[in-house]
Amino acid sequence: MAMARPRATNPMLRINNAVKRLLPTWNQVEQVLNNDDNNGYFLCRATLGEWKIYVKSDSQKFKSRFMTWRNGSIYITELPKGIHEVICSVLDSDVIQATGTGYMHLLHHGSTYVDGLEHIEPDCSFGPRRNVPGAQLPQGLDNWLEYHTLKVEIGVFQRWPALDEKVNQWWHFPGLRYILCIRVSRSLRQRQFIYYTVNQNVPPPQLIPANIVNPTLVEFDSRLLLGLQPGDPLPAGFSDPNVVVNLFNFVQVVNMEL
Repeated sequence: MAMARPRATNPMLRINNAVKRLLPTWNQVEQVLNNDDNNGYFLCRATLGEWKIYVKSDSQKFKSRFMTWRNGSIYITELPKGIHEVICSVLDSDVIQATGTGYMHLLHHGSTYVDGLEHIEPDCSFGPRRNVPGAQLPQGLDNWLEYHTLKVEIGVFQRWPALDEKVNQWWHFPGLRYILCIRVSRSLRQRQFIYYTVNQNVPPPQLIPANIVNPTLVEFDSRLLLGLQPGDPLPAGFSDPNVVVNLFNFVQVVNMEL
C-alpha cells in the first residue's frame, strides 16, 4: 500500500508548491481575477508568520507583491502583466524626473516592505534621502531606506475595494504623506485615480475616483515629500513648491504598445 506523502512543513516549499500546482491551469487564475467582484484567487492556507517568511525570501515562485495575506490564507490579487508593470515603470521615472534633482534627494524604493511593521508591499514608493537638510527619520523606522513619504498602488485586476483596503493598511505608516491609487482596465477604457494627503489623526476620507484625462496633473508638496516642515528651505534645484506629475503619460505609453 502506497504511503501518503508527508505535508511540506517548510513554508517556502509549501507556498512555492502551491504556485507550481497552478502553472498548468494559470488561465483559471486570470478568469477569476477578471470577475468584477473578485476578492482574489485562493492559493493556500498560511499563518501570518509563514507569510512573512515568504515575503522576506529571495526564492519566491510568484512575487509576493502580487498576493495578499488575509485571515489565514494567501490570495493572488494581481498579475505582473504588461500594463501593470509599464504603469509602475513610467511613474517611477516621472516622479524622479519631476523633482528637478533626480535621485539626489528623493529615492524610488519600489515594493520595499518594512521588517518591523506589517509585511505589505506597495507597487511603488518614494522617500527622502538622509542627505536632505532638516529631514528626520520617523519614530518606528530603523533606517532611511524604510522611510517612504509616497506610496502608490496600481490595480489592473484589483478593483477599488481592494485598493481601498490597502489605503487603510498604509494610513498609519510612519512618516507617510501621500497615497496615490490608480485603477485601469486592461483595455484602458476605464482609467481612474484617487489621491490622498495622509492625516493620521483622522480615518481615510471616502473619496470618489476621478478619471485620468489629458492632462491629469497631480501635485505633491515638495517639503512633505522630503519630510520637511512648512517653510523649511528646499535643496538647491529641487522643484519648488511642488513636484508635479502628469498621470496621462502612462496612458500614452501603454497605448503605443497595445
